[in-house]
Amino acid sequence: MTAATDEVVASAMELRGAAPAAWETFVAAMRVHAAMQVSEMLKCPPDMLMKAQGMAQAANEISQILINVSKLYEDLQGRRRKHG
Repeated sequence: MTAATDEVVASAMELRGAAPAAWETFVAAMRVHAAMQVSEMLKCPPDMLMKAQGMAQAANEISQILINVSKLYEDLQGRRRKHG
């Protein structure tokens, strides 16, 4: 993970702790959004395919970070302990 991703993960865990029910709703909405981006990519005209593909990939990556945030946070904490 990059330092920027580490910050996203740490912030996500804060939000998750502050409002667990809202967090679950948000993650579910992001999963739907990622799926919709793939659907839109499949329907787009050829000249827009690269842009749509990039948007679908980005939405999926963000969704996966949010879905796996607990594991990613554990890994982040382990790296921080290891490096002082």
